[in-house]
Amino acid sequence: MFYRWLEGPAILVLTHDSITYSQAAPDGPGAPTIMKGTTVQLTDLQQVTLSVAEQDSKGQPVTTDALTWTVDNPAVATITPAADGLSCLVVAVADGVATITVTDATVTPPLTATDAITVVSSAATSLVISEGTPEAQPPAA
Repeated sequence: MFYRWLEGPAILVLTHDSITYSQAAPDGPGAPTIMKGTTVQLTDLQQVTLSVAEQDSKGQPVTTDALTWTVDNPAVATITPAADGLSCLVVAVADGVATITVTDATVTPPLTATDAITVVSSAATSLVISEGTPEAQPPAA
């Protein structure tokens, strides 16, 4: 611990799983798009696992401290962190954008990493007809 300051500042590296899993729901042709950078697009029937690794300023692994996962918009995506804190299951809920943040508050200043999750509607699986209120026809001209 005494020499840890020589290593320079530590960083968190957040990655998303290259495989996105469909949730149990009606089939649809929608497929996830994983974009470059830290953005993931899911349909509302999918989920993805995010993983994190802590590194020093030279990219060397650092023993991971207690990590905290949060989501800014749980109406769009919910999270379930793994017991070890090194990964988190993100489940799409509804259309919109949610930012997933992982934080290591045991260092000063605290380290954070974020990943934007965009949820889009899956393909239509049914059609619904809605009736309006009956009304009189206009008089014939």
